[in-house]
Amino acid sequence: MTKEFAERIDAVLSAKTVSQLRRISFRVFRAMGFRRMAYVHSVAGHPEHFFIDQVGFSQGFATRYTASRRQLDDPFPTIARRSAVPVLWSRFGRHPDLAKRHKQYLADLRDAETGDGVSVSVSGPSGKDGYFALGYGCYGPAPSDRELAELQLICQAIHNCLCDLTKHSEEKPIALSNREAQVLHWISRGKANSVIAEILGISRHTVDTLSKRIFAKLGVNDRVSAAVLGLKTGMVPHNASGTE
Repeated sequence: MTKEFAERIDAVLSAKTVSQLRRISFRVFRAMGFRRMAYVHSVAGHPEHFFIDQVGFSQGFATRYTASRRQLDDPFPTIARRSAVPVLWSRFGRHPDLAKRHKQYLADLRDAETGDGVSVSVSGPSGKDGYFALGYGCYGPAPSDRELAELQLICQAIHNCLCDLTKHSEEKPIALSNREAQVLHWISRGKANSVIAEILGISRHTVDTLSKRIFAKLGVNDRVSAAVLGLKTGMVPHNASGTE
């Protein structure tokens, strides 16, 4: 175990809130050379991968990923789950048995100039698993087996901390109104309040008010924490708007 690895694990374990965990995680990943970072949370019983948070990927790419169901064309979550070790994108991209939609997704990824990266699958209690997509922003980095092993442990530690920080909210049923559930659904998809207002046909002021109510009920102070809790506890309907 390297000194840097121990310090990074200690930093992750020091997080007391979801927001703090988010800041620490992105700081740790940047120190490891990553410039594009995304976390995907999967919900037991649904094949979709719900996009939670990202830094560094273009807004256009992130929007298409969440809004057009492109996450179903992303081959990396599945291959990472099947692999015992993190998957380097450039190595998997040469796989001869890729489906056409997977090849198109990889082509779009190259067009977005994301560079090479690593996919890491993590597991949690009661089917609350996760997935990290970590991009270097360029091609060329060749992480060693030890570096990949340390990365996998760090990602798992982050996911474990998230599960622990949100476990009390999962134990207490939280009732949201139908409209609050709709707003939380779109918050979890990364939509701004102004966009949510357009989607639901209500005013921006109403969305702001509903968001504050949601935060208060969930006991959080930011959108990321609300999205994480909503998805982990099943409060976010699979298709709350009926128009996804």
